[in-house]
Amino acid sequence: MDLLYDNLLRAYAASVAQATLDTGAKALDKWPFATETVDSDDDDDDDSFVPTAEHFDYLEIQGPLPPLGKRIRVRITGPADLQLVVLKSDTTLLAIPELTLESPPSTGRYTILENFLSEMRDALRKSFSHFPAGAQKEEFRGCLDKLDLVIGGQAECTLLLDDPIGLARVVGEKKLPNVSVQWYERTWSQREEFGLNHPPQADQQFVDEEGIAKLSELVAKASKIVFLTGAGVSTESGIPAYRGNVGLVGTKNIWDQFDPRDEQIENFLADENCRARYWRMHQSLEHIVKDAKPNSSHYAPAELARRNKLLAVLTQNIDGLYLAAGCPPDRVVELHGTATRVRCFTCKKLYSNAEAFALLRKKQTDVWDALKAAAAAEGLPTDTIEEPLVAPYCECGGPLKQDTISFGQPLEEHVLARARAVVKECDLLIVMGTSLTVFPVASFPTLGFDNQVPVAVINRDETRYDLHATVRINNSTCAESMRQVLAGANLPCS
Repeated sequence: MDLLYDNLLRAYAASVAQATLDTGAKALDKWPFATETVDSDDDDDDDSFVPTAEHFDYLEIQGPLPPLGKRIRVRITGPADLQLVVLKSDTTLLAIPELTLESPPSTGRYTILENFLSEMRDALRKSFSHFPAGAQKEEFRGCLDKLDLVIGGQAECTLLLDDPIGLARVVGEKKLPNVSVQWYERTWSQREEFGLNHPPQADQQFVDEEGIAKLSELVAKASKIVFLTGAGVSTESGIPAYRGNVGLVGTKNIWDQFDPRDEQIENFLADENCRARYWRMHQSLEHIVKDAKPNSSHYAPAELARRNKLLAVLTQNIDGLYLAAGCPPDRVVELHGTATRVRCFTCKKLYSNAEAFALLRKKQTDVWDALKAAAAAEGLPTDTIEEPLVAPYCECGGPLKQDTISFGQPLEEHVLARARAVVKECDLLIVMGTSLTVFPVASFPTLGFDNQVPVAVINRDETRYDLHATVRINNSTCAESMRQVLAGANLPCS
């Protein structure tokens, strides 16, 4: 369920109306669940259907499940359609694609459409109350206003019910002209998340030394290679990880030294002291990031780009080392942003790190001098006054923050869309230095599995996909592994 919940909660946070009621067809065409459909031979009599306990908890179902996922589209054109009786199982997603509004799977219900839409509206209004002020909040408000019109029978829309386990239904659905049903093959990730039709293990897996040789062969043949990388790549360049293994750095992880609550966006925006501690942390890390140098894990994609074999690098790291290694900027997707620049949270003006830290140091000096002067005027000692905790601000008065994704901030939708698109397009996916525990990024390899693309995993620790990858390398660093892989493919790099 983690994958679906992550996708849907992210959609809550970013609930921006990209389509309106009069552009419903376009929105439906772009809907992410628009996979290939399969006809069903289900001949059950919808009118006689009576829900039982098994429909409300897929984990407790004793009998066989439908072999396919099920997608139902209901065109709501007036009050009568709101009285249709619907079964929603525990795994059913509800959405109105025209409004980009979604409701995550929750406890199964058997009731009328009006009740489901009202529950969706109530949940979204709670999310709306915590949404930051601005243009996006006003667009969110517009979506909710249109949803009110739909519930009041004054506007039309399409309601989508998507149920990977195939139990959702509208009573009488086969006879209703405004209801369409599609059955579809479950994706690799859906099978994994719900424990259905367990995803197959690799027919033949190549491990460690054999993995190096096999990956060299795959790299030599591939022309659209995608890398998916995490903190394990950066630690090999001397940058400490936020959590987990220290790697090769020999220092404490970042969250062993600082409070992760200061990276929570709600805290950052609400508390001046939190902003000051945030900047104290990044100031202490400034020289580490500034002095870090790329390693072979960074140079390998750059070399492949020069040979027209690189489709993209998808990195969770914020250090900018792929660009420093010479990777083309249009081939690097920084999923969590970058710490190589600073952005005003209010007016969005960009600053270089040098400019932002200069503002920080000037403010520290000014406040420190003022404190010492005040102490001296009172005849108090000045040598015991500690350097003050302060935060820099934009010329517009807005708080400055590194241009990264903090806890509680949604990943940019266009960034995620591009990342998913390149994984679907690639002919080889190389996962390096990440344990793949954080969604939605952790779901990306399943897109490769769905397309039967070879997936290689290079990581010291176990990952959720170790048994399914074609290549698994656990006994070497990412940098050394890639150096050997490219040498074996006659594509040497630094």
